[in-house]
Amino acid sequence: MGLTGQALKTSQELAQVESLSVQAASEATTNRDLIKLEGYLVADNPPTLPDDPALQVIQGKIALTARNGPSAAEDTIQKVLFTWEAAVEQVFLSDGETRIPLAIALEQLPFPAAQPEPDQRPKIERTGESARLSKPKAITYADQTFPLTAADWDRLDYITTDLDRRVLPHGQTITVVAALRDQQLVDPLGDRLKIVLGTEADIRRTGERFGRILTVIWLPLAIASYLCGKKAAQLNQDFLERSQQ
Repeated sequence: MGLTGQALKTSQELAQVESLSVQAASEATTNRDLIKLEGYLVADNPPTLPDDPALQVIQGKIALTARNGPSAAEDTIQKVLFTWEAAVEQVFLSDGETRIPLAIALEQLPFPAAQPEPDQRPKIERTGESARLSKPKAITYADQTFPLTAADWDRLDYITTDLDRRVLPHGQTITVVAALRDQQLVDPLGDRLKIVLGTEADIRRTGERFGRILTVIWLPLAIASYLCGKKAAQLNQDFLERSQQ
């Protein structure tokens, strides 16, 4: 199922769950089996990304790899130049003023791929000024330089990089379906935990947009199919009438 189709399904599922504010959940004196909340993911002392120090994260993971040929080729040399991984110890759901502990394993949270801004991406430095004669000499990334030498790479006519970068930003808006236990959000019984990026309104808009797209696509197809079927039936009828004459 595509992302927009999944959004439509998720929107329908969320609509069936009782909604509660972060403040009401933090003040609740009774436990709840299943509630729906939306807010911001926050934490104390969140780490910052090495390639974007202004961006704080709930969790982040980076792996920069260089290779001197196609990834499927047997003689291609591939090296991991840089790895980084960090995460907060405790996550909270906040409405901007009040927050409630999200006592759920980080592995349960969305962890989407995210490319850096163009000026923060890995850059290949080259020797000389002639495009025809120059060769890669280093890769720079996250304020670090990784030299490229023939001794390490055998050949340097071609070098490319692969960046695997996943980020869950601090302050990310999410919608969560969870159980409330002792003024904490926990994983409910029965595989009913749901954590999705964005507010419920965002998800609903995406689902509605998908519904409109389906209408635009399938209505003309349905009409065309009907007309083709009608034309085929008419041709078949004409053939039968001629064959009986």
